[in-house]
Amino acid sequence: MLDGAIAIRSSKETTDSAPEDSALIRRIAHGDKDAFSVFLNRYLGAMVAFAQRYIGNRSDAEDIAQEAFTRVWTHADSWRETGASPRSWLYRITYNLCIDDLRKKRPLLEEHDLVSEDTPEKQLTQDIDEATLRQTINALPDRQRSAIWLSAYHGLSNKEASEILGTTVEAMESLLTRARRSLRERLQLDQQDNL
Repeated sequence: MLDGAIAIRSSKETTDSAPEDSALIRRIAHGDKDAFSVFLNRYLGAMVAFAQRYIGNRSDAEDIAQEAFTRVWTHADSWRETGASPRSWLYRITYNLCIDDLRKKRPLLEEHDLVSEDTPEKQLTQDIDEATLRQTINALPDRQRSAIWLSAYHGLSNKEASEILGTTVEAMESLLTRARRSLRERLQLDQQDNL
């Protein structure tokens, strides 16, 4: 039984930091190393954890996070305040790097701390062992799996997650609905097969 073994570590950053992040990105665009250091310290842990969920390897996740921050440093001038928040922009960069890495390797993803305490996913997994849950989530189509991870496991709002996936909020909600339905159906079939 998974109970408390599958709890998410919610990210500490909030949308309250968006105005400050915007100022940091503008300063980074002008070569301000101190601003970059603040932005890096604020989000490095979250980006490594985010990448590790996708690729299942801490070392590769650290490399992906490093590349994401390198891109922030070199392309900060391309960020626009009318678009995604700096936080969402960083997640989008990291997400794209993860997808590129997955396309190259296609490993079986190791997913730990999968489900938040109060999400529909928690109800689906109460009597499912971790290996079965991991396998079921890995079997979801990429965008559905991404939608689940971004919103349920990384605590991003549907708006932020939709920006990262390059879609609308409505499409994000649809992805989540389909992903939850698929999870529920697959887990129920697995349970019936095991009876």
